[in-house]
Amino acid sequence: MQFQLLQSTLDRHFEMVEKIILSRQDPVTGLLPASTAVNAHGDYTDAWVRDNVYSILSVWGLALSYRRHFGEHYRTRLLSQSTVKLMRGLLSAMMRQSDRVERFKYSLDPIDALHAKYGTHTGLAVVGDDEWGHLQIDATSIFILMIAQMTASGLQIVYTKDEVDFVQNLVHYISRSYCIPDYGIWERGNKINHGTTEINCSSVGMAKAALEAIDGLNLFGNVASGEATIHVVASDVARARFTLESLLPRESISKETDAALLSIIGYPAYAIEDEALVNKTREKIIKKLCGRYGCKRFLRDGHQSAIEDTSRLHYEPEELRAFEHIESEWPLFFTYLLLDALLRNDYEAIEQWKKKLEPLFIEKEGQKLLPELYIVPKECIEQERENPGSCERVANENLPLVWAQSLYMLCDMMLDRVLRPGDIDPLQRRERIGHKRHTRTLVAIIAQNDLVKQQLLDLGFESQTPDDILPVKVRHASELSRLHTLLGKNDKLHLSGRPYLVARTITTSQMYLVEGEETVFLPYYFDPRGFYFSYDNTLLVEHFRTSLQFLSSSWDQPGQPIVPFLVREDMLLGKDQSAVLELLHELQGGKCGGMEVKTGRVGQLLTTAAVERIDNIDGVELEDLKIESILEADEVSCSEEMNEETSVLDDETLYALCSLQHDWANVRRLAQATGKFDDRLEDVLLDIVIRQKRLAVGRAYYEKAIFSKPHDNATILKTIKEFCGGNTAEEVLTQEIILHLGYLMRHAPELFENIITLRTWYFVQLLVGQISRERSLPLGEAYEQLLTLSPHEIYIRLKKILESFNVETRELLHQENLHASGTPDLEAIHEGSEAINLADVKDWGEWREEMGMLCRLSNRFYKDIWYMLQQCNGLVIGEKYNLRSRIGSELTLESTAGEQGFALKIDALLQGISAPDYRQLNIEAIEALVKIFKKNPQFRIEDDLVLDVLIGHAVRISWEKEHGEGNYNEQRGNAWKAFYKRSPKETEEAFVEAFVSLLAPHENNA
Repeated sequence: MQFQLLQSTLDRHFEMVEKIILSRQDPVTGLLPASTAVNAHGDYTDAWVRDNVYSILSVWGLALSYRRHFGEHYRTRLLSQSTVKLMRGLLSAMMRQSDRVERFKYSLDPIDALHAKYGTHTGLAVVGDDEWGHLQIDATSIFILMIAQMTASGLQIVYTKDEVDFVQNLVHYISRSYCIPDYGIWERGNKINHGTTEINCSSVGMAKAALEAIDGLNLFGNVASGEATIHVVASDVARARFTLESLLPRESISKETDAALLSIIGYPAYAIEDEALVNKTREKIIKKLCGRYGCKRFLRDGHQSAIEDTSRLHYEPEELRAFEHIESEWPLFFTYLLLDALLRNDYEAIEQWKKKLEPLFIEKEGQKLLPELYIVPKECIEQERENPGSCERVANENLPLVWAQSLYMLCDMMLDRVLRPGDIDPLQRRERIGHKRHTRTLVAIIAQNDLVKQQLLDLGFESQTPDDILPVKVRHASELSRLHTLLGKNDKLHLSGRPYLVARTITTSQMYLVEGEETVFLPYYFDPRGFYFSYDNTLLVEHFRTSLQFLSSSWDQPGQPIVPFLVREDMLLGKDQSAVLELLHELQGGKCGGMEVKTGRVGQLLTTAAVERIDNIDGVELEDLKIESILEADEVSCSEEMNEETSVLDDETLYALCSLQHDWANVRRLAQATGKFDDRLEDVLLDIVIRQKRLAVGRAYYEKAIFSKPHDNATILKTIKEFCGGNTAEEVLTQEIILHLGYLMRHAPELFENIITLRTWYFVQLLVGQISRERSLPLGEAYEQLLTLSPHEIYIRLKKILESFNVETRELLHQENLHASGTPDLEAIHEGSEAINLADVKDWGEWREEMGMLCRLSNRFYKDIWYMLQQCNGLVIGEKYNLRSRIGSELTLESTAGEQGFALKIDALLQGISAPDYRQLNIEAIEALVKIFKKNPQFRIEDDLVLDVLIGHAVRISWEKEHGEGNYNEQRGNAWKAFYKRSPKETEEAFVEAFVSLLAPHENNA
């Protein structure tokens, strides 16, 4: 380009940038107002984080252009420092809210979020915490992304170590975007604008891009020391990728698409590697949202339309239809499409979007400006509804939308050939589209000690002990999690590091250079200090294989992943050692499950392994690998010690002993007694929630026990303890079911199609029913048998249940059917029923609470049960899987109807029901059954009468009578609440109907 032409071209661009951007920049804070407009839709003179970052991009782009062509020109420095000033203004505003960053890392509560906008002239908060939808992950993320890009371009945004620590904490702040429902780019969350947050792909994608861009970046620039290097946990990126792949081309649950997605499938994020998914998402946006004047934000968007009621914060769902076809159209999105085409060198698309943008500019004082949006005039609304696209629209008064103008100015510079794609994308984010790599996982076989090493050698396998590989250290994954908690820790800012979270395999699968010390970490499931899964060889091998599979498809770091496989003494002693040996044979052959692997000596493997360097971590003292045998497994019998009242072994020692001997029933009992839990619970809950599922623990009728958003381990464990019943080891078994469900959710998500709420207790019921059928056992004994199974056996059964879920459900219901001789006369039940004078009762729920606490029962009540037992096999009151909950008919052979001992046994079972209102329901159910049997003395049931089952069916039947079939499973909590509110007369009718339904085969869902 000729010198004079180049100079005049740059002069023209500088004039535009100066008038539209720099003239508005506050001289003190460096911040920009979103606009000069103040109208019914808000005060646009505040400094929005998102708008500021987008607005300064044109200044940055022109600075880079001047640097290339006229490096010594004063404008190079002026434009560069104006960019730095704005970015530092945002950084300062956020750092004043470091307390919010600290709280949010742990709470994930929108009320604790960083503010989305600040005072342009002060950098301070301008609106209350609860007066705005502040939680906008995409806004914080684009700020981080552009810190990375601008730093890579040669600017220095961050000056001090305190600022480095704060940016590291911003990384922690956005790291769990894949499970954080936010208000999104339009600050409203769900499109109805009720203030309900939801997971938005545009937020998750921007966060993923930011994490990838800043990982390993030195914020002090090209310097040798690593104090300013930012660290990102690889599993956070992998999970964000999974969330995007599972949701796109949708934006969220409430929005089938959104023009905001253009920012993540193209510039600036380039967050999607799958080119087909990028194209599919872009095509859907163009098809559904594109108009003459720009793109609609999303379908049925009423913002700034002529019929919008600005006095209301939201509309009811049925009202949104009024906005169909008349949604405002935003030229902003044509600038995204043009910029994307320019960076892709798609000449046809460049011409297309240039032509579409040209007529949308409004000339003012000699400048071509882009308005915020175009509106259908009120008088044309009906015409536009009948014939979309037929009306001439008018621009709103927000001129220009600086965000849109800035993006267009970048396009204009590129069209004039004074700016190149690589200038504004120095980290080459655009190369992510279609990015693939070949992964060959490195596997190091580590023997616990020389004895195990020799045993393996005798079997034909080479291995090394931890001593053999020194100075390289082997440590448990929990130590890496602990190390992460120190990243970004800053006492002056009152910031901790990353919250303690389980380090997943994709995170542990590299060599870490920690303060100069080389360390490799075992996968998280090898840690014996947590749950007992690591003692089940077959399950451990299953998890290891799956880890290799996941690394093969998801690894995206420089270098190859390295995964140690630890062989302990006990792994070669048990009957399931064959699973370990089979795996070792595969690894030795160079392939495992069809995936390429490489084994060898650790020193050799590390030459091609991925490496992460972590320096200057104060107070880091990582614990070395320790595997101690508390007792030789063949010296003491675990079961004998458990039954020995004078045992000198404490519960912790017994737990370790039983784990080594695979005495799984006692392992689970001791795990519950010693309060064992798995650190992965909160992690697994995340896996469930990010797939738009819910997790219910305990009994189905506790709505409070349903998780629909992330929670920490303490909350999950507290809920399990509160809502699980008193069956043996039920709390630990519930944890186990959750862990298996989470594992299957990650690796076989198709098994959970059409299941929204995963109910742990229902899966326990299905497992018990399966064992009961196979071994012809009563439910109580089948439950005890379930506890004796290894974790892997339960996992396999659970997987099979999910594979044939409908069949298993029908089988369970068939098992609950009652086999009877004779046909009961049910009409006679209500004849002569005693009228209960309860006219003053206003709330039957409260009445049941009071009656259940008093539990005042007549002698007649106990005698009636005695006589009823002569017409059935037995009665189960309370926990149906607890053998002590059953009163058998054989008891009538050794007692009489009026014996106090018999009454005390019944009372003890009723008092064992912790919830007084449910205790009262049991009493009412017994009274209903007594009436049936009294009126039908020849009628006999050949099975046990299980009150839990009867009441469950009664609740379902009552709910479905009023609300129809098909929605009960997802409404169980509401159904139980409603049942507690029913009168005794209504519950009696429900119990009778439930009893009748159990007398015949059926296929309803209980």
